[in-house]
Amino acid sequence: MMTPRRRLAPLPLRIAFMGLGFWLASGTARAEEVTLKAAVFVPPTSTYGIPFKRFVDHVNETGKGTLQIRIVGGPEAVPADGQAQAVKTGVLDIASIPPAYYKSVMVEGDAQVLSDMTLAEQRQSGAYAALDKIAGERMGSRYLTTYGIGVPFHLYVTKDMPISSVNDLKGLRFRGQPNYNAIFKHYGIAGVNVAVPETYTALERGTVQGYGYPLWGINDFG
Repeated sequence: MMTPRRRLAPLPLRIAFMGLGFWLASGTARAEEVTLKAAVFVPPTSTYGIPFKRFVDHVNETGKGTLQIRIVGGPEAVPADGQAQAVKTGVLDIASIPPAYYKSVMVEGDAQVLSDMTLAEQRQSGAYAALDKIAGERMGSRYLTTYGIGVPFHLYVTKDMPISSVNDLKGLRFRGQPNYNAIFKHYGIAGVNVAVPETYTALERGTVQGYGYPLWGINDFG
């Protein structure tokens, strides 16, 4: 059985800020009620899925007869790393995903990871409009809004790992995602692609010995 995790908390490991970008595929206006298909990169009832679900619930309540949004699911319905492409091709109308999951089609989205500006500051400065323009050019899509800005990232290891300094991380296998690649490389960590809901199973089986994840939602999956 997997032993409890512990968090590595040195400041160098708090490496970024994350914004979750909503994408809305462009479409023509219609007189009848329109239903859009949406997906989120984690289960809709998890910490990062709940804000999106609340947004959808509000739209569905206020948009009766005009606009409705149907959440088809999380990564079990459409793989998280494929949701941006699904929006681009019209399989989905909306996706709630972090920049790491759409940098393959819009690398400029990483500006959300690097920035410490609030959403209001991004809008006021014109930065958000610039990202929205790029999204339109690259994907025929629009930025709707962003949440989760300012949540720090951490690296976590299981309690039984003998970690006394960052040098002990060398050679370990960690579940991660693209925005962890640089720090994994710096510390000699091998990154393993594991879906978020499968992280604890991967730890129990020894597939990975740690994982990178933001401060929010760490208890969602076990």
